[in-house]
Amino acid sequence: GGNSVPYLKNTDQIEKFKQTIKKQITVFKQLKPTACILFIGPADMSKKIDGVLQTYPNLESIVKCLKEAALENGAAFWSMYDVMGGKNSMIKWAEHQPAWASKDYIHFTRQGANRIAELFVQTFMIYYDYYHFLKRHPQRNADDIIMKLK
Repeated sequence: GGNSVPYLKNTDQIEKFKQTIKKQITVFKQLKPTACILFIGPADMSKKIDGVLQTYPNLESIVKCLKEAALENGAAFWSMYDVMGGKNSMIKWAEHQPAWASKDYIHFTRQGANRIAELFVQTFMIYYDYYHFLKRHPQRNADDIIMKLK
């Protein structure tokens, strides 16, 4: 989805993009019905708007639509945008020492790519461990666990 962000400028274009993603997920599911699909949403990306560096205007709407497309079609979704820190986080990643993003405010540096990969693996492992916990404790469900944590 990241390469499409600069070109999706209104709600109609974003909705058409969502429908395209839904169709692509459907094709993958038809090709391999037993496969588990994990859709990774785009990273934050910034550009100057009225002289101020900020997140692309429709990025949050695009992430929301991609998440909906994935979940409505039985795929999991990981929001790189949210994991990075959300709105204007790319600016912080570019300013980090060492820089985790290039000064184009779109692409990760090698260190940034490694960092986002670490965050992905950590997230994946948390859910993997949770999956195994639930297998070992079938009488438990997510709602019970969440209520006990509150």
